[in-house]
Amino acid sequence: MTDSIIREFVREQRELLELELNSEQDQAGIDEDATSSHRTVALRQLEASDISVGLYGRTVVQLTAIPKDAKSGGASSGGAAPLLPAHRFTVGDDVEIHSKNDKKSNAKGGVISAVSDTFISVALFQKNNTGGGKNNNNAKSNNEEEESEEDALVGSPPLTLIPKSNVEVHRKLIAGLTELERHGPNHPIAGHLVEALFSSSSQQMPHPQIPPQASEQEQPYNDNSDSSQLEAISFALQEGRPVALIHGPPGTGE
Repeated sequence: MTDSIIREFVREQRELLELELNSEQDQAGIDEDATSSHRTVALRQLEASDISVGLYGRTVVQLTAIPKDAKSGGASSGGAAPLLPAHRFTVGDDVEIHSKNDKKSNAKGGVISAVSDTFISVALFQKNNTGGGKNNNNAKSNNEEEESEEDALVGSPPLTLIPKSNVEVHRKLIAGLTELERHGPNHPIAGHLVEALFSSSSQQMPHPQIPPQASEQEQPYNDNSDSSQLEAISFALQEGRPVALIHGPPGTGE
């Protein structure tokens, strides 16, 4: 029974992913050709206004629009940061940062960790590696290289932020569905999770509601947890809930 449920799920998801990919590619072509103020696929004329170290040692780059007076060669007014153009970027999107003189192969890849009206923060995929002992020289060399890349981002505006290839993301999702269909509940690592998600009993199980005072009924390990984190903990620990997913993109602190 579980195998048939998985096969049907994989079939439906493949069809939906194909429709999504075709739609995104069609929309991208429309946006690139449009001359009106529609939401754009790429953001251009950006600069790196801040660089910091985020979770797991990831470098987080904050991108803001280059002020108009700076574009024309004048001095920056030093006032409020200019608003970004309307765009389609959201937290969790895979993106690439390109500089004007950069080759595509040298583009910096990352995931968006924060979005506001005036900036977008990108957690780069490269990590700040440190080491000890006989690898100190190599670690130092790697760090110096990463620092030079960060300096290059700061010193080489204008920068362009573009979404990572939809085709590449699509390929990874299809590969995951193929893996699910091949192994099913017999997967050597995720078998128990697959069984919990796709067993006939879990399909019919009602979803329990979060009690009004759930956040007060649990004693968290971290006393600094806020109300939304306490609610997520209570949600995950309820009886009759075999699986709970708590999503916290890089840079959010979750």
